This record gives sequence, structure tokens and C-alpha cells, in this order.
Amino acid sequence: MQLREAGGLQLLPTEPIVVPASGERSVAVTVRLPAQAVQTAAADPARVLPLQLAVVAEQAPDLQRQQASRFLLPR
Repeated sequence: MQLREAGGLQLLPTEPIVVPASGERSVAVTVRLPAQAVQTAAADPARVLPLQLAVVAEQAPDLQRQQASRFLLPR
């Protein structure tokens, strides 16, 4: 899984998630904004960072699914 258009956000865990061919798997991930990036991100009055999650096949990078989401900063 990859995090694209992240605006300083980091995706945890960082190790690859293995899913068998034709399989599916639910995985909990954490999206973190490092402290040094909070001030820059907090300048947005909406306090929302858009992000793009992508699941990419390791041996066939053209095979992927993307999902738009957002990270809400605390007020």
C-alpha cells in the first residue's frame, strides 16, 4: 500500500502487505503527520489534508487500485 499526494503524511506500517492472488485482506493502517509538518498543514482554514491511498501489485505495478480520502487535523 502506498500513500500518494500526502502533504507530509506518513503511512504506517511501512512493510509490504501480502495478499494472495485473487484474495482479499482487511488491514488496519495508521496515517501520521510528523510534528514539524503540523504548522504548515494547519495554515489551511479547513484543516483537512487530501490523500490518495494506492494498493499496487508488487510484481505488476500497473495493477493497482486507488482510493481518495482525507486526513482531518485536530482543532
